[in-house]
Amino acid sequence: MNEQLTTRIRVRESFDAYYPAERATVYIGVGIEGPSKAPVVKQATKVLAELTESVKKLHNPSKGPVTWYSQDQLINDSRRPYNQDGLIMPLVYSTQAGMQVKFSDLKLVFSFIEDISAWEGISVNGINWALTEKTKAKAITLSRTGAVRASAVKALDYAKAAGYSKVRPIFIADPGMLPHISGNDHGSPMPAAYARTSGGADYPQLTFKPQDIKITCAIDAEYEAE
Repeated sequence: MNEQLTTRIRVRESFDAYYPAERATVYIGVGIEGPSKAPVVKQATKVLAELTESVKKLHNPSKGPVTWYSQDQLINDSRRPYNQDGLIMPLVYSTQAGMQVKFSDLKLVFSFIEDISAWEGISVNGINWALTEKTKAKAITLSRTGAVRASAVKALDYAKAAGYSKVRPIFIADPGMLPHISGNDHGSPMPAAYARTSGGADYPQLTFKPQDIKITCAIDAEYEAE
């Protein structure tokens, strides 16, 4: 009786897919400075109220164009700046607040930004492009499927090169979770699937062209070649 020869093949594979943005969250800052606290607070309160009223006119959770917004509380602060000679200058008072506004109609994002950017004390700090939760969930499933299929193709290529004709899966796991296979180059597992857009440490980048959303899935897999 001839013993069937087998060997184990371990692979890491990923699958990337890109989808057009469906939502945009605009990050807005309100900031007023001046030599006296009361006028600064009054002006910042006025600007924030006008901004909120403008957003409310567009707000409709189900139909849009604004489906959601969040407003931070006003924060008061003061500092003593130095002039070019190193001398301490009089106190400067500041009042700041932030607001995030999510749009479902991307065509209105730019006109909204153009309008509020002309207001005194308003700054647009960034835009986060995203998918709806429904689209994102479907995209992640498709990327996971793509990663598994890609791993099977890679394992079969290795098997054929070594003289075997077929493979069958033994383990399929998130990166770093498969026995005897280390994590990624940074020593920690990568997420199995995630959506990625570009952004800074505090706010996403202020990019006025809608960015495609990248959905990535990575897996580790072990196959038996026969």
